[in-house]
Amino acid sequence: MRRGAKPTKARVESKRPAAPKPPKSDDARVRDLEKRLAEAQGRETEGLKREAEAQEQQAATAEILRVISQSPTDVAPIFDTIAESAWRLCAATRAAVYRVHGGLVHFVAHHGYSVEALAIARALSPSPPDRSRAATRAIVDRTVVHIPDVFEDTEHRQPDLARAVGVRSLLRVPMLRDGEPPTSAALFCQACRAKDV
Repeated sequence: MRRGAKPTKARVESKRPAAPKPPKSDDARVRDLEKRLAEAQGRETEGLKREAEAQEQQAATAEILRVISQSPTDVAPIFDTIAESAWRLCAATRAAVYRVHGGLVHFVAHHGYSVEALAIARALSPSPPDRSRAATRAIVDRTVVHIPDVFEDTEHRQPDLARAVGVRSLLRVPMLRDGEPPTSAALFCQACRAKDV
């Protein structure tokens, strides 16, 4: 028997088997896990942010107490420290501290005011506390007051000062004892953020 050439086999190209698609329920589980992971990361970020803010507040309080202990009779450095701390804590462009004494509101400290804004603020001081000045509304209302835009606020009547200071959004926090200003004096702080004026 003669050996002949081997019959050629048809060459079959081998294809990789396609990866099986995960069932839709697996896709839904993956999306759910991704969503939960993103939410957990968001909570962690917020927690770290709150912790950093609390540390900043504690540092500001410690600084104010340090200045108080060094200046028991001179209140000016204390007011200056309060203004700077408010500016920093609020990420504000400007900050001011007012003192209510003898029934009048006195501008006593600032941080970030221009020369022009400082001249206007001092010219308005002292003045009786009322709701027409953004700077005194917090003490009249005895609560935190936020005005998103002083030029749209119907009670605000000091546009020259707002323009000079270069702000539209204001936040004021009264410093009270048992919800009331102390009988001899009350402080309150104002922090401003710039917007297009």
